[in-house]
Amino acid sequence: MVNEMTIKDHFLQFTRDENIPVVQIERDMDVPDDLHIVIIGEHGRWDGIALPFEEEKLFVFYVNMGLLVPDGKREKISDWMMKKDFLYQYGGLYMDTKTGTAITRCSMHMYGSDEDKQELIRKAVYTCATIADQTYGELQELLVS
Repeated sequence: MVNEMTIKDHFLQFTRDENIPVVQIERDMDVPDDLHIVIIGEHGRWDGIALPFEEEKLFVFYVNMGLLVPDGKREKISDWMMKKDFLYQYGGLYMDTKTGTAITRCSMHMYGSDEDKQELIRKAVYTCATIADQTYGELQELLVS
């Protein structure tokens, strides 16, 4: 029987291939480990978090943009995020309605060959990084207006 790489293994391979340091935060058995990397763009530096859901064959990646939306602006920002999301084929902008934390998020169902899975992970990570980098300035402006 051939040993298949786990989703976590594929993500760690991606970080090695891209020379990206990764920090693993171990969770209990019911929750996947958080795998943290630093995303550096033209407009900022953010925490990227990978969540490999092995049983579901699902890879989730998100970028915490480091912006908190105050209560009084959450509806306005939520509407703006929804309009922006129509521009993206993969991933999108999200806001935690309790804390106001702004993130970008992308999830991929993992299928195909090892090369296919590596490409899906690469696409998820770079999609979130690009969305964060392209929208960070505009989101900051909306927060101060």
